[in-house]
Formats: sequence, C-alpha cells, structure tokens
Amino acid sequence: MRRPLAAAPNPTIVLVHGAWADASGWNGVIARLKSDGYPVLAPAVSPARSSWWATRTAARS
Repeated sequence: MRRPLAAAPNPTIVLVHGAWADASGWNGVIARLKSDGYPVLAPAVSPARSSWWATRTAARS
C-alpha cells in the first residue's frame, strides 16, 4: 500500500521593485502571499546607494 505524498512546501517568492521605487510598494502583495502561506522576500535594492552603482557613476564623471 502506498503512503500519501507529503505536500511540498510553498516556494519562496522574491519581489524586486523597479528603479526609483522601494520595497514598500510590495506591502499589500506581501501580506496577501504570507496569508496564503508563501514565504516572501522583498529586498530593498537602491541603485543610488549601492557601492557598485557609486563606482560606476564616479568612473563616468
């Protein structure tokens, strides 16, 4: 007799905002996904604050 398969865990959802925005724009989406049982990541990515961006723009000046 076969044992029933365990339900697979929900995948982690990664939300990345567009340029000149921040992760707070995802707050409603994050709340809905979490209430549905999904792990959610929404990193605050700011090109203006990243060291990579700073070195690229400095090199162009």
